[in-house]
Amino acid sequence: MDVLFLLSRVVFVVPLLVGAIKSYGNGYEESVRLYRRRGMPMPEVVVATVGLAIVAGALMVGFGVVPDLGALLLAGGVLASGLVVHSFWQERSDAARTRELGLFKKDLVIAAAAMILFYLFNQLQSKAGFILTDPLFDKGQ
Repeated sequence: MDVLFLLSRVVFVVPLLVGAIKSYGNGYEESVRLYRRRGMPMPEVVVATVGLAIVAGALMVGFGVVPDLGALLLAGGVLASGLVVHSFWQERSDAARTRELGLFKKDLVIAAAAMILFYLFNQLQSKAGFILTDPLFDKGQ
């Protein structure tokens, strides 16, 4: 089961890493323009922060280095990005609203999955399979 847990984590984080590197690395300027268009103050700082949170969180979860903190970073980064970039409630056309709503729901599902991983790491602690360090947060009672 430990191998399954590791493979599931890798399958979960690889697309997030690729997307973050594409959107927040090579496509940094485009992402800044999008955040600015959505009315986000200091979009350069926000884009860098969200991108770093997603990349760091994905690496932490994948490699099992304080993976509970990594899961929280992933959840926060994806949720923050979804709230700004896929703000369907701001769209005027039905087609754009529907497209953005679908992408927003996808971000909610990813954030929820990251929170489930946080819970698993928190409850399993050092018994979680294939982790390099123990979780940061003590097991909740």
